[in-house]
Amino acid sequence: MNQLNQEASAVFSALRAMGFHQNFKMEGDYILSVTVKVHVSEFVILEVRPLQCGLRQVTRLNIYLVESYSGIRGLLITSVKHRMENLTESMLEKLWVG
Repeated sequence: MNQLNQEASAVFSALRAMGFHQNFKMEGDYILSVTVKVHVSEFVILEVRPLQCGLRQVTRLNIYLVESYSGIRGLLITSVKHRMENLTESMLEKLWVG
C-alpha cells in the first residue's frame, strides 16, 4: 500500500472510531446507505475533510461527516469527478461549503 493509501486508511479508521459508520451515497433529495434513507432536510454536515488517495493516479476526495437529526452518523464521499449536475438544488445547497 502506498503512502497516500495508508494515510487514507488511517483517516477512515479514525472516523469509524468516532462513530461515522454509515457509508452514504446521494440520490435525489436523500442520502442513502444499505439500511438508512435520510432526507436532505434531516441531516447536517458537521465537517468536510479533503483527502488524496490513489495508486497510479491521485484522486482528490471530499469526505462529508454527516449526522442525521436522529443521531445516525456516516460519511458521504465525493470526488472531483462527481457529477454535480445530477443533484437536486436542495442537495447542492446542503453540500456547498463556502
